[in-house]
Amino acid sequence: MVTKRGEVRLSDPEALLRPWAAIDHSDHYQQVTYFTLMDRKQFSEALALAQRELGPWCVRASFSAAELQAPHVRQPRHWLHLRPSGLPVLERLTSAKRVDSGENLIVYVSKDAGVFQQWGTSKDAELPTPRCTDPVQTYADLLRHPGRGEEAAQAIKDQVLLPAWRAACIA
Repeated sequence: MVTKRGEVRLSDPEALLRPWAAIDHSDHYQQVTYFTLMDRKQFSEALALAQRELGPWCVRASFSAAELQAPHVRQPRHWLHLRPSGLPVLERLTSAKRVDSGENLIVYVSKDAGVFQQWGTSKDAELPTPRCTDPVQTYADLLRHPGRGEEAAQAIKDQVLLPAWRAACIA
């Protein structure tokens, strides 16, 4: 539906959500895996520095975003969406080393600006810290992970997306 101000609004966003999230977007990003010896607190502090340096092009993703948006499933890894130019900054600040197995930091390197959209911010607003993907993107990221990922995606939908859509009178 189109509003009087020319905005496009979905009348049934849930009907679009799962089919969109199910599309294979793997050609839009490269996954890079790391290992860091930092504990959660140290990593969060280093990530805050990275986000300050990289601006909106470094955001928590997948389970790391879900922990902030709808705490449901905790796990020992960190997940990020990052611009390619941000890898050296992240590596420097987290002392992370690339690995083929045993990773505790997974980075989706993307040139697609869409994954960096953040819920509740506008172009003029100060970016919140810690920054994370929009819950719709978080939902899509989580669906890539069978089992607990699907469970966490459902929590994002139930605890964040549906209430927001209801508040906007579109669900």
